[in-house]
Amino acid sequence: SALLMPSRALQRYGDWESLSFDKLIDRLNAVAVELQVTSSALKWRLAAMGKVKRTTARSLSKHALHNNVITHEDDTVPPLFSRPFVEVLGKAIKDGRISIRRSAKLLGLEIEELSSLFVEHGVEDPVNM
Repeated sequence: SALLMPSRALQRYGDWESLSFDKLIDRLNAVAVELQVTSSALKWRLAAMGKVKRTTARSLSKHALHNNVITHEDDTVPPLFSRPFVEVLGKAIKDGRISIRRSAKLLGLEIEELSSLFVEHGVEDPVNM
């Protein structure tokens, strides 16, 4: 859950403990949809972080949280990996620390897909240099 919902990303949603019961359920459902996770998973991630008391997490209605339907306004898929990761990978390829072919294989990508990954993140493409 920490990979899908890092504490740093959850900080932008503000305080969770001061919310009323109904407001907490509403925010859990809304944020879960935005993060593309279940409300239940978000609830337990917040409890693990100490942002919601475990007793509060246990008392939240499973039906209220279970019924959060994940809808997508568009079908855009977020880019693979993070920009900092792609920047480090690009530098490693450029510096000769890893080959293009090895990088693609480790990431499970074709070389053309690896090149597209750099373009998608706006990072200098070492594949087509």
